[in-house]
This record gives sequence, C-alpha cells and structure tokens, in this order.
Amino acid sequence: MAHAKVNLSLAVNGLRSDGFHEICSWVTPIDWHDEVIIRHAERFSLEVLGRCEGVPSDSRNLVWRAAGALAAAAQREPDVSITLHKHLPHGAGLGGGSSDAAATLLALADLWGLDWPMSRLVAIAATLGSDVPFFMYNASAVIRGRGEIVEPVGQSPEMWLVLAMPAFASATPDVYRAWDELVTPPSTSQMPWRKAFGSAATLAESLFNDLEPAAFSFDPRLADLHRRLDRLAGRSVRMTGSGSAFFSLFDTRGEAVEWASTAAPRAGPDVAFEVVRTL
Repeated sequence: MAHAKVNLSLAVNGLRSDGFHEICSWVTPIDWHDEVIIRHAERFSLEVLGRCEGVPSDSRNLVWRAAGALAAAAQREPDVSITLHKHLPHGAGLGGGSSDAAATLLALADLWGLDWPMSRLVAIAATLGSDVPFFMYNASAVIRGRGEIVEPVGQSPEMWLVLAMPAFASATPDVYRAWDELVTPPSTSQMPWRKAFGSAATLAESLFNDLEPAAFSFDPRLADLHRRLDRLAGRSVRMTGSGSAFFSLFDTRGEAVEWASTAAPRAGPDVAFEVVRTL
C-alpha cells in the first residue's frame, strides 16, 4: 500500500542554489492509499489502473523510475511486472506519485532479497523526488532541505481529516514560481509539532502553509474554494503541499462526516470530499 500524506505545516525559506526551495514541513501519512502489485516477469512492464487521469504509464511515472533506479543500483534487470491501482488524485498535494515510488523501492528490495540499510534506499529515493524519502518511513515527520532530510517526530496526532479536492490539479513548479515572485516572510519560527496536540480545532489554529498565497495568486479558483470553506462551523482549512487539495481536522469521524456534509454544497459539484484518518 502506498499511503497519501498531508502537510500539516509548510514553511518555505527561499530558493536554493540547486534550483530547489528550502522547506521545513510537518507531514503525516493518512489511511487513504494507492496499491502497488509486483510480480516476477521476463521483462519489465507497468500497468496503471483506476483513477489514472493525468498519470503517465511510461518512463515518466515514478514507479517506473523507481524500479529502474533500484535495478541499476543492484546491477540487475528490472524483471518484474507492476500493476499500479490509483485511488489518490493526481496533482492534489497528497504525494500519491511519491508514495507509489517509495512503495515500489521497498517492495522490490524485499522481492530481490536486497539486505540493504534503509539509508541506502533513502538515498535512491531522494534522486526520484523531494517527497519520496518521507514515504520510506511512513510515519509523522518533519522534512527539511528540499524534502530529503526526514526527522520522525514520534507520536502522530490521532485525528480525522476531511479532504476537499477540486477537479483540477495544481502544478508544483508553477506554484513555487509564483512564490518566488511574492515577497512573503518565512514561518520557520513556528513549530506546531512541538506543541501539545490538544483538540483538533486547537491544533488546526497553529497550522500554516507558506505556499497558499502563491497558489491562490496563480490559480484564483483555489482562493475561491478556500474562501468558501475556511471558518465554516468555526473550522480552519489549510492547503496541503502545493495544492490543489485542502483539509480540516476533527477529533472524531462523526464530526468529520457532519462537516463534510455541510461543506459539500458550499464547495460545489466539482469538489470531491474524502474522510480519512492520520496514521
């Protein structure tokens, strides 16, 4: 299983010399996931099924790249067939592609009997994408650098989330370019993962995402959706990653379901809702 993630907080601290952005983000996995099925085969193949609009099934897919990178490092052929069942939306800021890649690395390392330390696998993961190293651990963590530095934070807040996902995707490079054009102070002084979790509503008030102003400026549809949902029934709504999905936190599933039923008419027919739980 390749679990999705939510960025509970996200600080952006400037453009690095390598072209990436320096970030500090508190990330938690959630119980919504894709499925990666791997079988022995004479030659490599990848089949993508399910919610696959916008998801390539060729060498651009991170699963394909992960299999190739691990095979090259192990000096062997990637003689497997992989079926990727997509349930997570593409371009929503939930990390579906990165999680798929991490799940592929871990499953292939086991299938091929590679008795490698996690650090070696994580180094390969970092070459595939900024979010991939986080998914190698699948636990609440603070990620730094461009995302390759993963620091587990211990106990994850056990909470329910409502995800609000518009029908359109958000392109991460576009959002970061918009961030470059804005003058926004970083939020590195805020470390909500160091606070007592308390209730979901209290924790939510300490969360933030430095990319929101850039995303809202680049795509006003995101700003409009946030305006419709934020503070509904007194609940704070935040964007995850570079969008396009938003989330709100709740203590119980019942509270989450009730809020989602109220939010759906406000959001409109092109916004899908999912009730999930932190892992």
